[in-house]
Amino acid sequence: MIEIIIFSIIIGVINCFDIDKQGNIVDENGAIHIFHGVNVVYKPPPFYPKMDEFDVMTSFSDLDCQLITSLGFNIIRLHVAFEAGMPQRGILNDDYILHIREIVRLAAKYEIYVILDAHQDLLNRQFCGEGFPDWAVTKIDFPSPQKIDLNYDEQGYPKIEDCLQIGNFAKFYLSSDVGRNMESILKNENGIADMFGLFWKRVAEIHKDEWNVLGYEILNEPSSGNYQRSKLQYLWPGWANKHLIMPFYQLINQYIREVDTEKLVFFEPYFTDAFGGGFNHNIGGKKYQKKEVMSYHLYCGIWKISPFLCRQVYNFMYPLKKLNINHLGTGGMLTEFGSLPNKPFAQKILSSMLYKADKYLQSWVYWQYKGYNDYTSSSSMYDESIFNPDGSLQNYKIKALVRPYAQTICASKIYYSKYNHQKQKYILKYDSIQIPNCKTLIYVPPINEFQMGFKFECNSKIECTLKTEGYSTVSVINYAGRVKLIIQPILYLEDK
Repeated sequence: MIEIIIFSIIIGVINCFDIDKQGNIVDENGAIHIFHGVNVVYKPPPFYPKMDEFDVMTSFSDLDCQLITSLGFNIIRLHVAFEAGMPQRGILNDDYILHIREIVRLAAKYEIYVILDAHQDLLNRQFCGEGFPDWAVTKIDFPSPQKIDLNYDEQGYPKIEDCLQIGNFAKFYLSSDVGRNMESILKNENGIADMFGLFWKRVAEIHKDEWNVLGYEILNEPSSGNYQRSKLQYLWPGWANKHLIMPFYQLINQYIREVDTEKLVFFEPYFTDAFGGGFNHNIGGKKYQKKEVMSYHLYCGIWKISPFLCRQVYNFMYPLKKLNINHLGTGGMLTEFGSLPNKPFAQKILSSMLYKADKYLQSWVYWQYKGYNDYTSSSSMYDESIFNPDGSLQNYKIKALVRPYAQTICASKIYYSKYNHQKQKYILKYDSIQIPNCKTLIYVPPINEFQMGFKFECNSKIECTLKTEGYSTVSVINYAGRVKLIIQPILYLEDK
C-alpha cells in the first residue's frame, strides 16, 4: 500500500498548451494533461463569486480551492461577463476584468487551471436571461409567442419568479425577440459582434500571461438563430454552425489573436446540436488547428422520465461529438453536463457518462460547483450544485465525480486511462517516454471506495513504482517503455 500524505507542492509553471496528433492537450514539454473540474458561473450581478469567506451558494474562496483540489478537480470554467466588462457600448470596465484576474490568481495558488467562459443564456435580463448588456439587444414583444404574463421590477426587467413559470428556460429561445437578437449578433449587425470582440481582446490582454489560464471559451451555448423566421434553418443539423456561428467565431478569434496567439480557444456548436451537425472546419485554419478545442455539452432532458433512456442518449451523442472533433483535428472537451438531483440514478448516469469520457480520453467540467443564484437552469440550484443546503457534499454525485485518473502523463501514446466504477478498478496503459521536468501524476481519492487506501499492480518490462507526491497524488517512477498500471481500493480487494 502507498500511504497518502497530505501536503502541497509547487509544480513547474506551464504557460503554453497545444493539441497533439491524437487530440490530447499537451504542455510545452510534450506531457499529456487530463482535466476534471467544475463550472464556477455566477450569472447575476456582480457577475462573480465572493472570495473572502466560504458560502454554500455564492463563494469561491481559499477554502473552496482547498476542497476542489482535495476532490481531484484541477480546472474550473469561470464566467467572464460581457455585460459587466462592457456595460456601455465601446467602454471597457477594467475593474471588473481585473477582479476576474484576482479569481484566476487565487486558483493559481492551488494549481487550478481556468477556462474563461463568456457565458450567456437567453442573451439578456430583459429576456429572462443573462450575458449581453442592455445596449446590445432590442426588446419588441418578449415573450411572444409564449403566452406568459410577466410582471416587471423597478429596473424594467421581468421578475425572476415570473420567468420561472415557463418551467424550462430554454423555451424562451423560441421567442421572437431572443431569436431575432441572437441572429443579429451572430451576423454582426449594428457592430455588436465587433464590440464583443473588443471585450474579448481586453480579457485576453489582461490574462495572456496568467500561467493557469488554459484558454478562452468564446460564447456559451449559442442558439441556431431565429426560430420564428425560419424553423427549417433553426432545426437543420449543422446549418447554423456553418452559416451563423462559425463566421461569428472567426471574427471574435481575430480580436483574441491580435494579442494572444498561445492560449487555447474553445468554441461550441449550437446548444441543440444533438445529432452531430458539428462544424466543417476549425476557426483559425491550419495555423491554429493545434490551438483550438471544440467544447461540447451533454444534457439528456428526459432523466425524470427514464434514467435508462438517458444513458442511451449519451451513448448515442458521445461518439458523434468525438467524430466531429477528429474531423476538425482540434482538441475536445466536455465543458458541461450533469445538473442532476442527488439520487442513486444520478450516480449511475454520471458514472456511465464519465466512463465514456475516459474511453475517449476526454477532459470534463461538471455543471456546476455551486448554485450561484442561477435562474436560467432546467433544474433547481441545489440540483446543479455538489452541495446540500447545510454545506455537506451530495454523496451520490461525489461517488461518481470523484474518481482516480491520470492528470499528467509522460507518454508518446495513451492506450487507455479509465476507471470502471462497477469493478472499482482504474487502469492506465501508455508508452512512457522520458521528458525533462515531467512526472506522470495520478490522483487517487482519499474518499469513496478508496478511503482505506489502495493497492497497485504494474505490468511493465521496466522498473515501475509509485511515489507519494502531494494531496492524494502519486507519481509513476519508470523508464521509457510500455506501462500498464492497475489501481484498486484495499477494501474492495479484501472483500473479494
